[in-house]
Amino acid sequence: AEGYAAVDNGDGTWTVCKALNSSTISTVFENLSTTEPTTIAVTENINIAEPLAIPAGAEVTVNLGDKEITSATTDGFVVNEGATLTISGNGTVKSNGAPIRAIGGTVIVEGGTFTQTGAWNSTTSTYRYSVDSREGGEVIIKGGTFNTNNGLISVSANSSVVIDGGLFTFENNTGGTRHFAYVAGDLTIKDGVFVGKANGSAGGTFFCGAGANGK
Repeated sequence: AEGYAAVDNGDGTWTVCKALNSSTISTVFENLSTTEPTTIAVTENINIAEPLAIPAGAEVTVNLGDKEITSATTDGFVVNEGATLTISGNGTVKSNGAPIRAIGGTVIVEGGTFTQTGAWNSTTSTYRYSVDSREGGEVIIKGGTFNTNNGLISVSANSSVVIDGGLFTFENNTGGTRHFAYVAGDLTIKDGVFVGKANGSAGGTFFCGAGANGK
């Protein structure tokens, strides 16, 4: 039906779910159920002017497929307190801000490529990161590729990031300081590959002195 897509589960079954495309950007995240999980499939390359926000209480899975979500001005996904977002598929999220930002909510990344495209910024308070967990947010990364010329991961106080796989890369030739992770909350790394190049004195480090409780 119009506004829906059929996703091949790879086991002989299909899931019919909401379709995210240029025609449904403004409506697909409205009135999401807070009692039943919702699956959304990206069915074409799209440009977004506002973050794709998951409201409190919603449990959403977004299958990127092999498509691309691009934002020239803002974040990609924003997950609010009490919401859960699972990202699957092999597609790409490119954004000027953070492709993934958990503001009190939970994000589970199973695959995809996430690239922060904004210009390098030298102001500490406005560092741009590929993954940003804040205000009690939780990000669990099980795979995927993360790219930036800024910082890769920001973990604010009372927030957490768990990395159990994935490829994390940045290259910064401006002379500025950038970190794999800037940690005031909790960062746990079980597995993953980290590749970086930076001319700054602290470039390429896992910096856990950002707050008294950074671990």
